[in-house]
Amino acid sequence: LNIFPIRLPPLRARQGDVPILARYFLNSANQEFGRDLIFGPGAIEILDGYPWPGNIRQLENLIKRAVLMSTSNAIPRELVKQILTFSRQAEVAPKPVRLSSVVREAIKLLRASIPATITIRGELHSDATVMADPTQLHQVVMNLATNAAHAMEKKGGILTLTLDDVKLDASKETIDGLGGRGWFLQLTVADTGQGIDKALQ
Repeated sequence: LNIFPIRLPPLRARQGDVPILARYFLNSANQEFGRDLIFGPGAIEILDGYPWPGNIRQLENLIKRAVLMSTSNAIPRELVKQILTFSRQAEVAPKPVRLSSVVREAIKLLRASIPATITIRGELHSDATVMADPTQLHQVVMNLATNAAHAMEKKGGILTLTLDDVKLDASKETIDGLGGRGWFLQLTVADTGQGIDKALQ
């Protein structure tokens, strides 16, 4: 039995491949998520000029994230740039994170990607910190907010992200199914969309 190690070079070492791969991954993501998006002006150039530290999977994951977040027919260059900026700053290991900062960053990203008919409100009443992975926190906030924005795609509306300090006692603990008592951070994402069709409920 002969074993041949296979080493995938970082994407930055594959000059000229990024635009081709980006369009391929966009076509795949469109099929997977039922979208029909294209790259907006300058988006491909942003991707091509980025010093990719990982392999092609890093590019694929970014494209999927952009497709899920975009609410227009074209992925804007500003959305691509902001996703790359956040990815560069993200840490893998849990560390003290100020959740209000994560929510503010998500709001900036959302404003670059959702229609102007949707108003975003941030009602952040806490600057407390939690021990968490900032990347995962950001993804949770973005997923919740993006789903809420999709519910208002046709008619517009108001998207509200609220952050509060909440103290749990015995009764509250039972109602919410949460373990432990004391102070917690509560993130609420609300929209004024029509909700799920009653026929589908």
